Amino acid sequence: MVVVYGLRIVQYGVVMASLLSLGLAQQAQAADDAWWGKDKQAHFFVSSGIAAATYLWLGQSQMEPFLRMGVSTGVVLGLGAIKEVWDVLGHGHPSWKDMTWNVIGSVVGLVVAWVVEYWLWPKAPRGAPLRVAF
Repeated sequence: MVVVYGLRIVQYGVVMASLLSLGLAQQAQAADDAWWGKDKQAHFFVSSGIAAATYLWLGQSQMEPFLRMGVSTGVVLGLGAIKEVWDVLGHGHPSWKDMTWNVIGSVVGLVVAWVVEYWLWPKAPRGAPLRVAF
């Protein structure tokens, strides 16, 4: 049951990002929308933080790592799509490049979270509280 809901979250995030890209494709060509702008840095760092936090938080459940990665990616893409829709409604400058940085940030955040979980934290039984050994 959890697998079905997790996969649906990912599906909704992908669908929202795809629909959003239709409206943003032309606006991404603007000269003031640089690939390396400060807003792109914000999208990268916020997305990586959300992805890592979601992945590690879901580690307390019985979900498998691959499914946790999918759910975390769906959460990031869903929130990013909502933010871009907010921009389309006149509250900012929508850009497909923002969503690209959301995806890149999500991947980096998941890699960092996986490294933290499997290499830095001692192995604990599933469902046990995570403890950091100093």
